[in-house]
Amino acid sequence: MSSPYRKDVREFIQYAKGHGFRCEGMGGGGHWRLRHDSGAVLIVPATPGGYRWRKNLESIMKKIAQGEKS
Repeated sequence: MSSPYRKDVREFIQYAKGHGFRCEGMGGGGHWRLRHDSGAVLIVPATPGGYRWRKNLESIMKKIAQGEKS
């Protein structure tokens, strides 16, 4: 059976887990829901487009980890 994640998305979710996030599963809209230890939520597209998606999400992760509101 194949993984429910795309390889690049799976790698990002593993990276996020190392920064205090846990994966709560896929929502009804086809996006992965990650929750930080602080309670903040990060939504990750299951099939991201373009080349900036990872950099954009990493930036949001840093803001969440620092306690900023986005």
